[in-house]
Amino acid sequence: MRMTQQLYKPGKTLSLTYGTNCNTITIQLYVDMSIGIGGDKWPAAEGFCNLLSNSLQKVFFESLINGKKCLELGSGNGLVGIVIEKLFSPSTIVISDIDEHVGLINKNINLNSLSLSSAKCVDWRNLQFSELNDTFDIILALEWFVFCVYVRLVLKRLLIFTF
Repeated sequence: MRMTQQLYKPGKTLSLTYGTNCNTITIQLYVDMSIGIGGDKWPAAEGFCNLLSNSLQKVFFESLINGKKCLELGSGNGLVGIVIEKLFSPSTIVISDIDEHVGLINKNINLNSLSLSSAKCVDWRNLQFSELNDTFDIILALEWFVFCVYVRLVLKRLLIFTF
């Protein structure tokens, strides 16, 4: 019981800096485990944000992201989508997760004064993606190895849905 109380304590705002030399960004990220595991800052999301902000990779990612419509599936608190908007120039970015996480995503979008990002409930567990009324150039899905039973089914469904 004590372990559960420690895991699900009230949220806090983190100040995170990404980039090197004069090309750095700082974001505010509210994390809150009371909504479930998506409320935390996950290692793959943190690592991917470091990769995105690496000056040696920036030109490559700019060519993939700038001017494109992006969707992040299962984003939890929205860390990756926030970093993408801060570092690049997507035409839009939909930061999505199950309903319990949308409020947290919106809070983080507002904390960082983002204008191209929006939060959307997309329950990737139902494999229908009926909430999406759009197509996307880039689809991000980090940390999905944890739910490996879904990966193959979701990818198959996305391929059918997007083409």
